[in-house]
Amino acid sequence: MLIFDRGLKKLLLFDRNGKFIRQIGRIGRGPAEYVKIIDFATTMDHDTISIYDENIHAVLRYNKQGEFLNKVKIGSYFASMEIWKNKEFVMFTRRTVHFPKGTKISNFCVFNDKGKLLYEDIFYDHTELLQTKKVRYNDLYQLEDGAINVQEFFNDTIFLYNGEQLTPRFYFDFKEHALPEELKKSFLEKSQGDYRKFIKQVEDTRYLNNWSSIWFENDDFIATTRNMGFSQEYTIFIDKRNNHHQIFKRMVQNFAWGMLPEIVGITQNSKSNELVYVIAPHSLKLMKGKANKPFEEFKQQYPKQGLIFEEAISNIKLEDNPVLVFAKLKDYEKAE
Repeated sequence: MLIFDRGLKKLLLFDRNGKFIRQIGRIGRGPAEYVKIIDFATTMDHDTISIYDENIHAVLRYNKQGEFLNKVKIGSYFASMEIWKNKEFVMFTRRTVHFPKGTKISNFCVFNDKGKLLYEDIFYDHTELLQTKKVRYNDLYQLEDGAINVQEFFNDTIFLYNGEQLTPRFYFDFKEHALPEELKKSFLEKSQGDYRKFIKQVEDTRYLNNWSSIWFENDDFIATTRNMGFSQEYTIFIDKRNNHHQIFKRMVQNFAWGMLPEIVGITQNSKSNELVYVIAPHSLKLMKGKANKPFEEFKQQYPKQGLIFEEAISNIKLEDNPVLVFAKLKDYEKAE
């Protein structure tokens, strides 16, 4: 497991049991060092790890033993990176605030391993707020076959980069939860190019939006999050085999879901269909401390899962360590 710790500004490699193996790269000004990590990606075979350094606009490449391979200069500012089929750097920026007003922006770009621009899409500038209907504020995500997904700001469309261009791939139908097209247009007109006003209007509605969404996918399932308003978060599971949508309001689920504030991944092995969550340190302190009535009720209702939580908590040595939780999706068709 590769974990980017934003506080420590380090990219750390662990085994599946949480044992630390090594740090990848280090902070510094040398040829093999980075100044500010923005994102990282691995090749499909996981043999090469790439780090995008915002400060020097470059990708630093390492092998999984942590040995430096080379540096590739990438023009402009980007906030998310993937590697398409082991050979091309796909770069995406989610915000326009880093560019001077009036600057024309292409926020989806593909470079070869020498840093040459091969493809660019989604042009807009600060005054062209209509383009927020396209791609905003979301990370890239790569499937096992090398295809890369890019999300739309609102609710609807997932775009696919197939090695040649961006094309619409998947459409969400959230029915009464989706922001109506006419309301989108009205908000865009009323905001008059002010992105903060536009966001505030969206947050004041009772419709789902992509303000801080997370997206993961394997062969059978899509796992994604959506916001309704500013603070209400929903987790959505979509069974690709039958297009069945399940929408969960996180805070009204049982104790376990309340302790799992953020989904951080989904296994690529479709036979396991495991979601990966993180339990924050402050939640662990509550569980380790005095009698926790919700936790006790959860253990009585789900004794097997309760034991798993207790064992994980007992193995924590430092109070500020988060815990990763692997949760298996229930197969409703097989009732297991």
